[in-house]
Amino acid sequence: LEIAGFLLVVFGVWLYFILPALPTLLPPTQSSDAVRVYLQVLFSYPEGKLVSWYPAGGAFVAAMFARWLDWAPLRILHPTAASFIALSAGAVYGMTCTILPRQHFSKIVALIAPALLFVPWSYFAGTINWEQYFFAQVFAQYFILAALWYIASYTEQPRWVFAVLIGAALLGVVAAYPIFVALPFA
Repeated sequence: LEIAGFLLVVFGVWLYFILPALPTLLPPTQSSDAVRVYLQVLFSYPEGKLVSWYPAGGAFVAAMFARWLDWAPLRILHPTAASFIALSAGAVYGMTCTILPRQHFSKIVALIAPALLFVPWSYFAGTINWEQYFFAQVFAQYFILAALWYIASYTEQPRWVFAVLIGAALLGVVAAYPIFVALPFA
């Protein structure tokens, strides 16, 4: 049931981001940031290697996929970004399943967590579908998920002091950077 839920979340979120890009697969964004990201893909694409003045990240991964699949870099950019976001939503679902009690109904309730990522729309969904195209932010989200997974491991032996400290840290994130509220909220 958990694998089915994970696949449902990943495939559903991926489709959510890909459908607006059909039939061309061009990034459906209102921002010129997508052009900058596309240029970063083109830096690495011709020879398939990192350039010394551009750091690796999502654009480099998109360039490698374009080379391996022999697709135009412009066509591979958005599906790759959508895959990163979809997999991170699936990771949120998986972590929620481990935190909740081990019951079949918990696997269904855990579907609420990835849905909550869309509440502050401009952070999660808006990173690649609207006013910005923060490809690097989408790629870096995996480090945030790793930190959340580490935090979730403490739920096996809950301590009220630790819960208060985590709550204060999350409240600080929300107060300082309201756009980052989606992951702590989920």
